[in-house]
Amino acid sequence: IKRNSYFQNLSENKQKDLLKRKPAREIGWEELIKNSNLNTESYIHDWRVYSNYAHSEMIGLMELDHFMKETNDHNNILNKTLEEAIQLTCIMIKVFIPLFKSVEIMYNAYPSSLIEEIENYYKKGTSNKDLI
Repeated sequence: IKRNSYFQNLSENKQKDLLKRKPAREIGWEELIKNSNLNTESYIHDWRVYSNYAHSEMIGLMELDHFMKETNDHNNILNKTLEEAIQLTCIMIKVFIPLFKSVEIMYNAYPSSLIEEIENYYKKGTSNKDLI
């Protein structure tokens, strides 16, 4: 990290602060989501649930236990997770189209119904800001 040009251009205090943190990062995950084009309301809430589950063991288990008590809640959280995975995949497809000619060619060869689905999931997963 000390050889990174971005890091070297930071103030000395900022460099020391970053080196003390574990992991060393300038902004947190919630701020990254807020600054992205993702649908902030949905993704921050779900990130908190998954992060609590991954890092807080008992608290995360209690929170997930709440979701799993009812079959409908269980199905809802699974469906929401799968839908967000599809949204993120569609967002990446849309990001890659202008970057890679091969992706653009493949995308344009898709049936119009599939392109429409990709567009719909892209819109659901992003805010009103243009990503591409």
